[in-house]
Amino acid sequence: MLARTTEIVHPTGSVCRLPKLVPSFSSKGFARSKSQETGAWISHSSEALRAVGGTITGAFLLSAFDMFHGLIESPEIYYAGKELVFVDSGGYELTSSMDSTEPNEVDEQRDERFSEDDYDSVLSRLPEDFPFVVANYDYAARGLKMDAQIRAASTLLDEYPSFLHNFIAKPTSKRSRYINIDDIISHLDALRHFAVLGVTEREIGNTVRKRLVNIATLRLVMDDRGISMPIHVWGGLDPVMTPMYFCAGAEIFDGVSWMRYGYYNDVSIPRDAYTALELGVQAGPGPSVYLRYMHNLNYLETAETQMERFVAEGCADFSLFGTHSEAIESGYRAMISRIARSRR
Repeated sequence: MLARTTEIVHPTGSVCRLPKLVPSFSSKGFARSKSQETGAWISHSSEALRAVGGTITGAFLLSAFDMFHGLIESPEIYYAGKELVFVDSGGYELTSSMDSTEPNEVDEQRDERFSEDDYDSVLSRLPEDFPFVVANYDYAARGLKMDAQIRAASTLLDEYPSFLHNFIAKPTSKRSRYINIDDIISHLDALRHFAVLGVTEREIGNTVRKRLVNIATLRLVMDDRGISMPIHVWGGLDPVMTPMYFCAGAEIFDGVSWMRYGYYNDVSIPRDAYTALELGVQAGPGPSVYLRYMHNLNYLETAETQMERFVAEGCADFSLFGTHSEAIESGYRAMISRIARSRR
């Protein structure tokens, strides 16, 4: 079985047990309003961080794009007491496209730039006494050969040795939207000095089975070579897909779905539908938003516990994954069948 529970130890001494489902705070697709304190424009995600940031003790993720443009207000208030603080390099916010499943509250794409130098300026201001995990500047890496991607990321690693570094692999051809898994496998030895190996959910495969097979293949080869770094699926925080990726060998998952939707009966549903089903149609917008956030965060913690139990009990009882356990098991069986054929 590919599912596992491990740990990440940060240079600060912080220890984070995996698997970890990481709530992300991003301005992309969210409306903005003026800060009551400063009058500056901030993202709705900043209001979400203010509402729940102090209650999160495990890990959360911020975008350097939002930090640079001031769209997240005073994020440093929430660094303390966390096992890990992930910092994304801003590629998600720089892309103009929205996934079909992502509700977009913004009428038009804003022309806000964010360069590699801007990212460096954000990292240079991060305090070294908090457990940061920082990503490479992957927005500029798409289409570069894998060795060039690794060299660029290694430069960042050398510049900021007090942080853990998360290498996000990108497609090596600008003509393809997807990663060639062999490009990563052939460079695994050069990736050993990174703490985490990241892939985006959109780029790891064009079908669910392909994504699962690619993640599992990567995990199997890494295990064969004694490479224990965890796999991080960026954008993979859906209640149905996350357990599947976990069963394929990934250990870290992040996304903004916990803000965009309500988790209900082990699926993501529209916010208004969640409010009507869980709180009633009379619920006011303010309290219902806060309660939905807290419910979703509690759901993520429960899902982590389910995954830990799944491993502790021998990786055989898929019923631990709740309502959609049969679908999750079916996806796992299909993945294993395809891998078994390819490895003959």
